[in-house]
Amino acid sequence: MRRTGGRDGLLLGWLLLVPAGCRLSAQLPPATPDLAIRRFQHGRLAMQSGQFDQAVTDFQQVVRWRPDLVEARADLGLAYEALGEYSLAARELRRAALQKPDLLPAHLFLGISYLRLGAPDKALPPLEQALKLDPANAEARRALAAAELAGGRYGEAARQFRALFRANPDQADAWFMLGRDYLQLAKPAILTLSTRFRESAWSYRLAGDVLGERHLWNDAAAAYRKALAADPEQPGLREALGAALAQAGEPAAGRREPLPKGPAKSGEPVTSNATTIAPSRHACDRREERPCAVFLQTLKQPSPRDRLRLGQALLAMHEYEAASDAFAAALVASPDNPEALYGLSRSYLQLADECFDRLAATYPDSWRAHELLAETLHLRQADKEAIREYQAAERLRPDNPEVHEALGEILLHQHLTEQARVELEWALRLNPSAPRSLYLMGSLYASQRQPAKSIPYLEAALRYDPTLIEARPVLGKAYLKVGKPGLAAQQLELSASMDRYGDLHYLLYEAYRQEGKTELAAQALARSQALRTKSAADDQAKIRAADER
Repeated sequence: MRRTGGRDGLLLGWLLLVPAGCRLSAQLPPATPDLAIRRFQHGRLAMQSGQFDQAVTDFQQVVRWRPDLVEARADLGLAYEALGEYSLAARELRRAALQKPDLLPAHLFLGISYLRLGAPDKALPPLEQALKLDPANAEARRALAAAELAGGRYGEAARQFRALFRANPDQADAWFMLGRDYLQLAKPAILTLSTRFRESAWSYRLAGDVLGERHLWNDAAAAYRKALAADPEQPGLREALGAALAQAGEPAAGRREPLPKGPAKSGEPVTSNATTIAPSRHACDRREERPCAVFLQTLKQPSPRDRLRLGQALLAMHEYEAASDAFAAALVASPDNPEALYGLSRSYLQLADECFDRLAATYPDSWRAHELLAETLHLRQADKEAIREYQAAERLRPDNPEVHEALGEILLHQHLTEQARVELEWALRLNPSAPRSLYLMGSLYASQRQPAKSIPYLEAALRYDPTLIEARPVLGKAYLKVGKPGLAAQQLELSASMDRYGDLHYLLYEAYRQEGKTELAAQALARSQALRTKSAADDQAKIRAADER
């Protein structure tokens, strides 16, 4: 397999650090030095030209001749990593790292391989070691941030992203990357809130906040009403609804909403008429945000509730970075807290907006400014506006595969299939091993009822990124369509946890039935019917609640 672009550039960069044949001839037996050197050099040339299968063959032979030659073993691991064979890469790189603890590429790519295998906790030690060896290594720090985020440690991930920002000499790129990193931090928090806690007041409130920021006031008001139905006593909700109604041109309706004595909506700190309020827990009870925050920051062992309250105070004071850290700490102590997820999402979205504002003010015509605005608009579900911004970024930087990929994804979601195909083809031409581009192209063919064409793309996407779980049900359905029920069942089993409406379990039933596994088929069909019944009941309950309001 031949590949160029993408992370291959990083792999090839490491090859330049150790010249071919370096430290090799002095360690080989007299009978084989020339042959081993030639094979080692041949493997490196194969790597540099993207012929990774050949490189694997060459480095395997060198390692068999000299198992103590660490550089050859490390290069074998890098070749496996480039092919998406992450288990094999981890095996070789782990051995190389043990043989030579100061070999930076071994630790770095071992951590990256563990990340690709969906094992972020195992990725942490080698990535931390890589940073000890080279504290300025941006790739190691970014991979460490990804591992922390995958493990749900938002605060640690944010600290790594901020360190990357401080070390980046290109200010336009630095502000863009930090803004995008904040959006990446927000996405899993928003996803968890909107899936695991989709009927909670906090999920509806976040939807109302985002819709309000887009000036969709009627929609925002509807979301706030759902939040009030879920939790009529939540402080600040009635104020937020009243403000949305007023902006929608219904001031009278807004005034009819009873306003409790609770806190103001997020972003408007309550202050007392008194000139000085002493920092105390009483200040927190009275919603005096600044003295409340000062008091809570002095606590040596704050409770999860204290951390949550600190985040609320800091968010109301517009101190978003400190607020996000407080909410992240609260979430570590209480992972199932929707209020912490709400505060964390709001803080990161506000921080991303601040980065965009700085980028737009300083570099208004840069492609990075258009790209970051597009990402922000997409996260807020303003896809038509996002498309225009991605197209502007693309005109300024046509050789960036990520812009083509992102634009292709939105076009695909908008059912603009042919336009999406053009963008994804460009993305894959520039980076043939990009997992998400491969997944999107596979999804495109699947949507056009061309399962045979979709399968190679989806298989490659999962080879390069086994954690890309959304590709599995698409691949499973494609396997079923081409008459491969065994392979279909494997993919559908791995994605069954995503099923809400029973569709995936029905496909699993079909796969088991075609394989002749009657008992498993019956279980899958029963589960499909149960999920369909539950989802229908949930939908009916929401309709009744809306009618009653």
